[in-house]
Amino acid sequence: MTSTYTLRRPIKAPELYTTEYQDKTCVLAYEHYFVGSADWFVLEYDPIKDICFGFARIIKGCGEYGYFSMKELESLRIKTPIVIGDIKTSFHALVEHDKYWNPKPISEVIGLLD
Repeated sequence: MTSTYTLRRPIKAPELYTTEYQDKTCVLAYEHYFVGSADWFVLEYDPIKDICFGFARIIKGCGEYGYFSMKELESLRIKTPIVIGDIKTSFHALVEHDKYWNPKPISEVIGLLD
């Protein structure tokens, strides 16, 4: 199955490895993507490879720095069960771009999580 779902790319983020030697408390999180309680914060982006370096918190209380692909975020589907009256069903939630996000230091972001 091919996906036509596309997320906004983090075009304002610096290229990969640009902030590698900077103090992580000063590096900005340029974009925020989320689904359910999972979050991805973009610090750097390579538009050719469509890969980001950033901070991901998939499970509450457990986050880490690393690389992630925008195409993988677009293909991620979280099956969410719902009950309406006596009917039990589910729907697939997609990763969303936080359109109200303003860049801020990643240390501030991590301090606000959980």
